[in-house]
Amino acid sequence: MSIEQSIVRQAVEQFGEHKQKLKAISELAELIDALAKNAIDGRSNDDDVIDEMVDAQIMLWQLKTMYCNDKFCERLQFKLERLKKMVDQAKELTDSAMVR
Repeated sequence: MSIEQSIVRQAVEQFGEHKQKLKAISELAELIDALAKNAIDGRSNDDDVIDEMVDAQIMLWQLKTMYCNDKFCERLQFKLERLKKMVDQAKELTDSAMVR
């Protein structure tokens, strides 16, 4: 177990799953807010977005410790394969448009 995994697991054990789920909602909302401000009108700088990304990532790791099981891994694999197909199809369209 890595030091990050250990810290994340300790946080879930110390604060409890319910509290950490609520904290995850808050951190993900803050990321959405910073990203929207940055993308729409530049009111949020890259450092703000990065800080919120890090907070959200830590909470996602905690959620993963709560929910990670075979079903999670299967769904992750399925969605990654679907994303790869979409990227490959888009690349084919781009490549064929460039040939013309």
